[in-house]
Amino acid sequence: MTTIRETLRRIPPLPVIILAATSLIILIVMNPGLILSATTPTGGDTGAHVFGPAYLRATLLPEGRILGWSNDWFAGFPAFYFYFPLPSLTIVLLDFFLPYGVAFKIVTVLGLLAMAPAIYFHTKALNLGRNISLVAAGSGALFVFYESYSIYGGNAASTLAGEFSYSWSFALSPTASEFRADRRSVSSALCRPVALLIPCGSVITRPPLKIRTSGSSSS
Repeated sequence: MTTIRETLRRIPPLPVIILAATSLIILIVMNPGLILSATTPTGGDTGAHVFGPAYLRATLLPEGRILGWSNDWFAGFPAFYFYFPLPSLTIVLLDFFLPYGVAFKIVTVLGLLAMAPAIYFHTKALNLGRNISLVAAGSGALFVFYESYSIYGGNAASTLAGEFSYSWSFALSPTASEFRADRRSVSSALCRPVALLIPCGSVITRPPLKIRTSGSSSS
């Protein structure tokens, strides 16, 4: 089995420098000063998504659940049944050490910062070579700044409008390639529990979906 030290030794320094510089450029554009300011994030649907991790922290997790039902919007809605919960779980974790708004903004941009490195390793897993992988990573960085839409996810405009779970999904997608490339590698061994955590956790903690109205337990 490949050790972590052997895996790190195989990584040439040039791609690391290029990928780090690419992510740094994205971070600079995202304005770190505003990210680290203790303000409430907003813009597009973000002002509504601020509710999600707070509800997870205050209501669902104390009950041992990830998914649930909330009456805080509309006539009630299923919380996290249709949204990838890992970013919100990460916000709850960071909230132990950081102001809530800062934790939320850091998690919002993490998917964008991971885009180029994720695409690089995704392409490498397909055995397409270092140069092609770097070109693919650069294309991923350009995609972050793609402005023709602001709702479908993956680019900065969508992410800052509230679709930050999509950019996380983009960045985590190489797990499938890791399975295919080398099932015995350390990276593959680490990816398996990450890939299985959310679907298994969602099934285990999924409560019966009941429509609840104010003043009554269920209907």
